[in-house]
Amino acid sequence: MANDDGSTVALCLDRVFTAGQCFPATLGKQADGSLRGEGRLFSVWGCDRTRVPKGQNAIMAITAVLNGGSCPRRTDRQTLSWQVFNGAATVCAVQRTN
Repeated sequence: MANDDGSTVALCLDRVFTAGQCFPATLGKQADGSLRGEGRLFSVWGCDRTRVPKGQNAIMAITAVLNGGSCPRRTDRQTLSWQVFNGAATVCAVQRTN
């Protein structure tokens, strides 16, 4: 959309990822028993919600946001990771349990 003077404005936003936030995802088990998933990383989802959007089957809780290195391992749940910002950062998350 153009302004009255013909100029235009572009608004660019970056998602701010924070440990403790949640997002919906679709998870599936691999042949080796590990989880693999596609996350809707740019959707902030209430961690206390019990329903997920259609086509999703899990709520993921962010455990760390890293600018390098590997996600911290947990003994109670598998940590999944997603590269964001063209690989400049990694979002680490675990499936939220009820």
